[in-house]
Amino acid sequence: MVDSIVIPNEMKLTIGNKSGGIFRKSIPIVKLENTNPYLSTIDMKNVIIEDEKKFYDRKVFWLGVGLIGGIIIMK
Repeated sequence: MVDSIVIPNEMKLTIGNKSGGIFRKSIPIVKLENTNPYLSTIDMKNVIIEDEKKFYDRKVFWLGVGLIGGIIIMK
């Protein structure tokens, strides 16, 4: 009769960004490592929190400001 069983394991969770290259956006990564070689992770759930940017934080807004400013300066 087995009363209890213990399997030693430590999980290391790494959250970071992987570089996509010079002109590409970085890719967010979640990596889980087990210290016990006999254990493996089958499934992992993730929650994505999207940060909504303000209108003045977007590149299109600053492109428009630059174009309008350039037209005003040229006249």
